[in-house]
Amino acid sequence: MALDYAGEFNDGRTAARTPVTVRFGRQGLELEGEDGAPVATWVYEDLSLADEPHRRQPVRLAHAAQADARLTVADRGFLRPLLALAPHLRRRGVLGRRPWLRLALGAGGVAAVVAILVYGLPRAAEPIAALIPVEWEEALGQQVAAELLGGGGGCDGDAGVRALGRLTDRLGAAVESPYQFRVAVADVGDVNAFAAPGGYIVLLRGLIDAADTPDEVAGVLAHEIGHVIERHGTERIIRATGLALLFEILVGDVSGLVGLGAGLAEMLLGLSYSRQDEAEADIIAVRILAVARIRADGLARFLERIADEDGDAAQALAYFSSHPSGQARADAVRAAAGAGGAAMSPADWRALKAICG
Repeated sequence: MALDYAGEFNDGRTAARTPVTVRFGRQGLELEGEDGAPVATWVYEDLSLADEPHRRQPVRLAHAAQADARLTVADRGFLRPLLALAPHLRRRGVLGRRPWLRLALGAGGVAAVVAILVYGLPRAAEPIAALIPVEWEEALGQQVAAELLGGGGGCDGDAGVRALGRLTDRLGAAVESPYQFRVAVADVGDVNAFAAPGGYIVLLRGLIDAADTPDEVAGVLAHEIGHVIERHGTERIIRATGLALLFEILVGDVSGLVGLGAGLAEMLLGLSYSRQDEAEADIIAVRILAVARIRADGLARFLERIADEDGDAAQALAYFSSHPSGQARADAVRAAAGAGGAAMSPADWRALKAICG
């Protein structure tokens, strides 16, 4: 039995995945960074499986002390000694530790097949997306976000990361959602933002550079949160992957679902939301900003100003190529906007502007 295993640790606050060495200690799993420095010790009794283990799937663990963090070990040989030291992780019964979930997915999968036969795949994407457990979306979204960030954690200026975190928490607290929103900034000059499944959102540096006020960034971020809540990204993936994704739902195999993540970021970059999707995200954004007491005209002002400055924004700016827009949409957002305060303090805004160094 190997004493050490190679793993990847995600702290749950960003999309970054840190390589770690995993060792079976006396009390729990001992995680060390590449420099040998301790990262964490996860007590065996507090471990849980982030996903049901399957033949093709790496072992993914969660821990009660760090509820949002995840540890992934690709070596399947890791599972046997793990179960010996943490027997509560063993599967129970022929349908696993959560038979109700498998049965629900099976019944839902049959309903999805019927929906496809009756309505066709594009119109059936929404009911199929509703069948996917949140933890599956999170696993898929983490892969997509990491791909968008080039495998790293994005821009990491400490003050900027903290400022963005405060804004994200403020917006996230203004809406009821099963997702924890994780936002990172990629050091890319395009004016764009992307909502991956499961609460992962990536802002591009160019969008922050182009924004005149923090209210504009807050408006765009609230809009992307709207896409997450409505599962628009997941629906786009379903339309693109078709029956391959439905098969994974029917068999209840998250490993196959996560395996579909390779290349999905590039695919999402090239797909446009429908006008209905954009309208739904705008409505949710206005509501979030109102509850968060942030001026809600930032999104409309941002879209209008960028279009005016560039002329043909639909061709010149990536944001408009993946987010169909128009004056009517901006007018609708502005009409629904209520009173509110600033999204950030001047100090936080300066920090966010400098997040990429």
